[in-house]
Order: sequence, then structure tokens, then C-alpha cells
Amino acid sequence: MLVKQPIVALVFLLLVLTGCIDKVDSPHSSFNPTPVVNSIIITGKPIKVNVSLAVGLQAPKASVVDNAEVLLYVNNELAEPLEHTGNGIYKSQLVAQEETEYRCEVTIPGHPTAIGSTYIPKHSKVKITEHINIAGADEEGWPFAAVRVSFSNNPDETTYYQIAIKIIREDRVRTQLQTSNIVDPVLLSEGLPLLVFSNQTIQGNSYTMTINYGNGHNMYINGVNNPVWTLDPIQIELRTVSYDYYKYIKQLYLYEQSTGEPLLTPGATSHFKLHSNIENGYGIFTGYSWANSSIHTPK
Repeated sequence: MLVKQPIVALVFLLLVLTGCIDKVDSPHSSFNPTPVVNSIIITGKPIKVNVSLAVGLQAPKASVVDNAEVLLYVNNELAEPLEHTGNGIYKSQLVAQEETEYRCEVTIPGHPTAIGSTYIPKHSKVKITEHINIAGADEEGWPFAAVRVSFSNNPDETTYYQIAIKIIREDRVRTQLQTSNIVDPVLLSEGLPLLVFSNQTIQGNSYTMTINYGNGHNMYINGVNNPVWTLDPIQIELRTVSYDYYKYIKQLYLYEQSTGEPLLTPGATSHFKLHSNIENGYGIFTGYSWANSSIHTPK
């Protein structure tokens, strides 16, 4: 199992990606409201589409649309009109499947039909091969753990992935989609502290990735908030994502880092145009398949 030398420099990546984030308007220009269509399709779940209108910089937020006609096509055949459930959200009756092409056509009165399409790839199996209870310490001296995960790979086909680390506690499941102290060469080649990557630097039919992650949390002891180091059970979710998802997540991270504010929903991007695959509008219509590893309890 070999890994090619990383070829993407962080500075070059920042220049390329931030160059794709354009202002929609300025305070001194007029801006016509434009359809915004957003959907992250997840296999095994109904498809939800958020419909809104992008507005100018002086408006507080995007305006949701509750009177749109939203048609869903599956493998180029009309499947169903989506049902409006309120607050600009339209929902399907069918559940999403992998290895399937989806297209969404959204018609808002007074606007051209906005169209988005995507292909949901087949999932890849994943397993935890090793867990390192203490892999190192951060700048403040707090330890972090590491997990090694293996998955299959087809070096002749470009594939995009995202890993979610699920930390399982009695009261909730916490999901990590970012990491620090990156040591894995595939993640290093992406240039960002995200668990989203392609297989372009992977050779061979399988790959084992090493991921450092934090497993601590705050706990009140005698009225004082104290950081606590724990070794909770974990599970790895491997998402096989579309190219548009891969590119959008990277630009979204850079946008949030540059503004210092989280972008809670893609429909809120009224001031900047991130990567979009919507014809006659803004937004993203994409998705992923997924597979879970077994739950691993560190000893």
C-alpha cells in the first residue's frame, strides 16, 4: 500500500478556493432576488430540499419560499412532486438510494426554473483496525487519542470521502468532522483540517488512515467547570460523497474561517456565492452514501 507524495500546497489551495467565493452584490448596487436551492441527500432517508431567495447585503437573511413547485426526477424520470412541510422545506416520500442519479427542478413564480442534479455513489465498507488511547498532547498539554481505519479503494476511479467520528456517550452522540494534529499523508495533501478527502493520492486496493481526535469534555465538579479526559466508545462513519459535496464543504470551511461566523444553512449564503451546481440560481444539490464501522470501546 503506497501513498503518492502530497502535491497540493496549502497556500495554493487557499488561493484557488477563496477565488471561487464571490460577492453577490455591494451596498451600492441593486440585486434581484435569485432562487436558492439546497439539499444534502443521504441514502436511506427522505430527500429534503430547502428553497429560498438570495437577497442583497442590506437584507438580514435569505427569504424562504413556500409557494414553489419542486419536482424530483430519479434516473431522468419524474418520481414525484415534493410536499411542502413549512419554512421553505420540501420533502419526498421516497428514500434516497445509492448508485442513483437525482435531479430537482424548482419553479418559483416570476423566476426561471432552478435545476440541480447529482449522482449518489456506492458506499465503501470501513472498519477500525486499531485505537491508540494516548497518541500525543496538544499545546495546552491535554492528550488526544488516535484511531486507524481501513477501507477499500479503486485506484482507477476518483472517489471522494468524508469521515465522521462518532463519540458515543450515555446521553448523546457527538460527531467530529474536523481534526487537528494531522499526520496522515492523504489528509495532509488536502491542506485543510477536515476529514474530507479524495483517493487521488492513494494507490492500491485498500488504505489504512490514521486520525488523531479529541475525546475530552467539560464536567461540573463542585460548581467548577473542569475539562475531563475520557475514553468513550467510538464509531466511524465513512461517507462516499459526490465531487460537488467535496468542493462545497471545503469552501464552506474557508468561508466560516474568514468571517468568524458559522454558516448554519447553505440557504443563508445571501452575501457570498460558494461552490454551486444549481442552474438559474445559487445553492448546492448533492449528497452521499455511508457505512458504519462496528462500535469500538477503548480499553
